[in-house]
Amino acid sequence: MSIKYLDHESCVMCGMCLEHCPTYAISKNEAESPRGRISMISAINRGDLEVNMKSLTHINNCILCLSCQKACPANVNFKEIIGSFKKDKLQTLSFLEKITLFIKRSHVFARVLFGKLI
Repeated sequence: MSIKYLDHESCVMCGMCLEHCPTYAISKNEAESPRGRISMISAINRGDLEVNMKSLTHINNCILCLSCQKACPANVNFKEIIGSFKKDKLQTLSFLEKITLFIKRSHVFARVLFGKLI
């Protein structure tokens, strides 16, 4: 696991990021929140959670708008943690897996941009 992910430990899980995250605002799913993504990356880093399509989908759905980073009182570098994780893990996927994640993520982008109608 990359040393870049170690900064995830600076997250104090306060939840200040939740109200600023567009994917969480739409889904109200903790796994679609910055805190949830940091928790998953932390669990994967410890070996407590397997990297699979479900965890990758939640992490990949982050649109890296960085609203969470601006709101974070602990100054967690979400861009570095989530961006590096996505870059490293997505390189290991097959073409079909990448297409599957792309299609799932396009729905997230559309919902963030155009609301719940899509």
